[in-house]
Amino acid sequence: MARDALKTVDDLKEGMTLSKDLFSQTGTLLLKGGEALTEDTIAWLKRLDIKAVWVKEGGREGLTEEEVERIKEELDYRFRRVKGDPLMDDIRSCIFQFLTGREA
Repeated sequence: MARDALKTVDDLKEGMTLSKDLFSQTGTLLLKGGEALTEDTIAWLKRLDIKAVWVKEGGREGLTEEEVERIKEELDYRFRRVKGDPLMDDIRSCIFQFLTGREA
């Protein structure tokens, strides 16, 4: 199950997901919780001198979009014979969320 962790901006990796909204010191919303971080976003946070943000941690962290897609494809392949079974669909979704820290 995903949990929240406070990470310094220097420790952020592309693909990590914000777990909480991020506000400036004046209260302006900078990023919404649930957004996946990109290299550009991380660089922008450094330019703004943001020190740390809350991110979701699951079974893995910092996955690229390509890695997430490979995990999805692998699960689709492994669950192909039981596709449409509600219980198996829920199990597949739980595994995907554990491995990626993202909703299926």
